Amino acid sequence: MKAVNFVLFLTLVLFTFTGFAQDEDLIIDTKDLNLNSRQELTASEGSRIFLYDQSMSPRLILSFDLKDLTNIDYGFGINYMFASQSSKHIEIGADFLTKDIGFFRVGQKNIFYKKQSFRPFIKYGVALSTHAGEQLAGIVNYENYFLNFTVGLEDLLKIPMSVRIETEVYISSNQSYWFNVLSYSWAW
Repeated sequence: MKAVNFVLFLTLVLFTFTGFAQDEDLIIDTKDLNLNSRQELTASEGSRIFLYDQSMSPRLILSFDLKDLTNIDYGFGINYMFASQSSKHIEIGADFLTKDIGFFRVGQKNIFYKKQSFRPFIKYGVALSTHAGEQLAGIVNYENYFLNFTVGLEDLLKIPMSVRIETEVYISSNQSYWFNVLSYSWAW
């Protein structure tokens, strides 16, 4: 219950302090743009352009321990992608699994076709796992630090909401996990 309260609190704080807005006109046709002035907008005439720079995504997770694929876990989490004018963004997140494991992570997200409604991406970064019994001692345990690699797809459903499908791999000195993630993204 504490984890749920923390995620709700984090969501409220991020929505309050990040300038969340619901502009219905942020998707426009390329024929209204001067494509010669911006090299990154190379879409053909009439295709739809996605003009959001930051987002928040609640996540549903199915997790596998790569040493024992029968060891299946599930959970939920949240991501926040910081605003950036380029296709490279910093993204932070927290995940909570049912077997008393949590992950806090930060990484760089590289979006391909950033201005299109369908946006594949890769993400890499570091993560810290937390276990219920370790409390703050887990921060100094080097076995709790992971490298994180992600491949995902994001597709616009309705302005400003998108669906995200991701597969993530977490690798540390003695553990490795594979996450399959389904999330819903709100952009502004």
